[in-house]
Amino acid sequence: MNIENKRIEDCLINGEGAVSRIVLDHLAIPETVRVFFLDEEIIPIRFDFLGNPIFSYEQSMLLTFKRSEFIRRNGICPDAQVHYKERSFDVPRNEFDTLQSIKESLHSLSAFENVIKSRRMFAKSHSDAELKEFIVFGRLRLMHDGKLCYVYTDDCPQIKEDVEEVSRNSWYLPSDIPSANAVCPCCGKPFTIEDVKNGTYEFVDYIPWHIDCWHEYRRQKEIHKVINCLMDYVYEPVKRQCQYELLPNGYYKDAPHIPWFLYHTPDGDIIVGWRKRVISIEWQENFKAFDFEKLFSSENATKWQKNGKRGIHACGADKAAEYLRKVLKAVNP
Repeated sequence: MNIENKRIEDCLINGEGAVSRIVLDHLAIPETVRVFFLDEEIIPIRFDFLGNPIFSYEQSMLLTFKRSEFIRRNGICPDAQVHYKERSFDVPRNEFDTLQSIKESLHSLSAFENVIKSRRMFAKSHSDAELKEFIVFGRLRLMHDGKLCYVYTDDCPQIKEDVEEVSRNSWYLPSDIPSANAVCPCCGKPFTIEDVKNGTYEFVDYIPWHIDCWHEYRRQKEIHKVINCLMDYVYEPVKRQCQYELLPNGYYKDAPHIPWFLYHTPDGDIIVGWRKRVISIEWQENFKAFDFEKLFSSENATKWQKNGKRGIHACGADKAAEYLRKVLKAVNP
């Protein structure tokens, strides 16, 4: 029986969002795992494939509250104590650590996922041994320690096959693939090995999305935030006369899925869009004249006037609506 003192760590697990877990030193038999904290037993909601106990967000928060109170009274708080029986790993190495076995696994996402899990389990149970390294689809690297990493194309210009064995490398950017039972939260379609091959997925808060789905969702969300909830709200009486166009993001140049907007009103045009924590508002040359300096003299915000354009940064949607109403009232007394 293994006994380990461990902290309960917050983490984000592929497809699940925020949970907590205890990372054990060895593979564990889940049925034998018992966790104790401050003399109370904590029942995990489940276990991962390594046998690490997983706890819900609510369990984690409750333990955080108890830890804080214990520290307040005693100055220091012990870690959780975990009792478990170690699990052996006896899958033949040629099923997950040869060029042929990796190639054969690429017929389906579930088969490839099983190879990745086997490599992780082998590394966990054989700390003194190293796995071979492979590059898959020219974009994923199976590391010697069982981890999966992302490969920049420029780093491996000679990779032409779906799988190639390569010499050991000490570090690459950690990566992940959608699990075999994962579905895109937008379109509801399951992920396939083709998504992995073509890189048509993206993790958002550790939830896998199809890239096109995520970009469309994010684009529609921005339209709703800026047009429906701000511009149409301010221009409610005449919103049917107002039209808008999507513009490239004026701050995040590499985010075409988060647009800015050219909003056409009866008084003229306005360019509006989020810039980190502020909203950029710029009344264009064709917008009716108003005394910009007088109207915003008391505002401690970034302001500019250039070539007939007048602009200001608003700290949030409420402030943006206030500024827009000020100008709307000034040009329509």
